[in-house]
Amino acid sequence: MAISPGTWYVRFPDGRVVLAKSTQAVRYHIERGRIPANSRVRRSPEEIWQNIDAAPEFADLLEQPAPADGAIDGRAGMGKSNVEFRVFGVAVLVNELFSAVDLSLHRNKLWITGSAALVWAVGVVALDLTFEFARGWWLLGLAGGIGVLLLLAASFASSAIGQMTLVEMLRRRRAHWNEVRPRLLGIAGRICLGELLFLAVILLPIQGLRHLPELWDWLFSTSPPESLLDVSQTLRLILEIVFWTLQGMFLMLGPILIVEECSLPRALATWWELMRGDLSRMFLYETLALALGAVLTLPLISPIIYVAWEQGVLAAQHLTTASQTTLLVLGGLALTPFAAYLLVANVFIYLNLRYEFYSPKQ
Repeated sequence: MAISPGTWYVRFPDGRVVLAKSTQAVRYHIERGRIPANSRVRRSPEEIWQNIDAAPEFADLLEQPAPADGAIDGRAGMGKSNVEFRVFGVAVLVNELFSAVDLSLHRNKLWITGSAALVWAVGVVALDLTFEFARGWWLLGLAGGIGVLLLLAASFASSAIGQMTLVEMLRRRRAHWNEVRPRLLGIAGRICLGELLFLAVILLPIQGLRHLPELWDWLFSTSPPESLLDVSQTLRLILEIVFWTLQGMFLMLGPILIVEECSLPRALATWWELMRGDLSRMFLYETLALALGAVLTLPLISPIIYVAWEQGVLAAQHLTTASQTTLLVLGGLALTPFAAYLLVANVFIYLNLRYEFYSPKQ
C-alpha cells in the first residue's frame, strides 16, 4: 500500500504499531482516548520515533491542566494500559454493524424513527391526493410544501439519532435528550438543505428528460425525433440508477455534520472527498448495512407485502384510498427498525472511513 504524505505511524506503549491515514485521524483518536499520551509517532519508517506530545500537530491535545479539587480530566487516563485499541477495516466493520443493531433498537430511537415514518406515510397519501385533485400552481405549491415537510421529518430523525449514537459510542451509556437538543434543529436544517441541493442536482435533469416530448413541443411546436427520444430515455434510466445509488451514500451527510461540527459546504466537501477516495469501500459498507437491515426487517414487512399483493392482485377491484392509507401506515411502522438501523450504521461507517487505522506491513 502506498503511503500518502499525511499518514502517521503510531507506536503504542505495548509495542503495537498502526498506520493512521491523516493527522486529523490521529487527533480524533487522541481526543477519544484511544491513543495513550505516552505513545510515539513518526511519519515514515525511515524516521526515528518521537514522543507524541513532542509533535507540534498533537501537542495542544496533550497539555494537561492541573485538575481542581482532585477532579480527573477526561484525557488524564489516556496513558492507561486498558485504552481502547481499534484497527478499522471491513472485518471489524462487520462486527460493528451487528453492534449497531443493539444501538438502533433503543426505545427513544424507535419512537423518533416511527414518528418520522408515520409522517412519511401520511405525506405520501397527501401527495397522491394532491396529484389527483390539484392543478396548475396549486399542484406545484402543495406538492413542494409536502415534499419539504417530509425532508424535514427525515432530517430531524437523522439529526437526533446520529447525535444519540455518537454520545453512546463515546460515553458508553444511553444518551440523554438534553445532550441532543441544543444542536438538533441546526443540524436537521443543514441536512434538509443538503438533501434539497442533492435532489435539485439529480432530479431536475431526470425530470427534464422525462418530459422531453412536452418541452420539445413547447419550444419547437413539433414532436422530437425518435432517435432523440431513445437517447433521452436511456440517459434517464442511467441517471435514476445513479440517483438511488448515491442517495444511499448521501445518508452519510448527517454523521459528517454531527461528528465534525462543521458547516454544510464543508460537510458536502468532506462527503465528496470520501466519494473520490473511498467510493468502492463506501459502496461496500453501505451495501452490507442495507443487506443486514433488510434481513432484520423481513419478518416485519413480509406480512404487509403479502396482504398488499393479495388485496391488489386477487381482489375484484384495486385498493381503496382507506386501504392504501392503512397499508402505508403499517408499512412505515414495520420499516421503523430498518430506518433507525441505517441511520445508526452510517455513523459507524463514517467513523470507519474517516478515522481508520491500518496494520502496516513492516
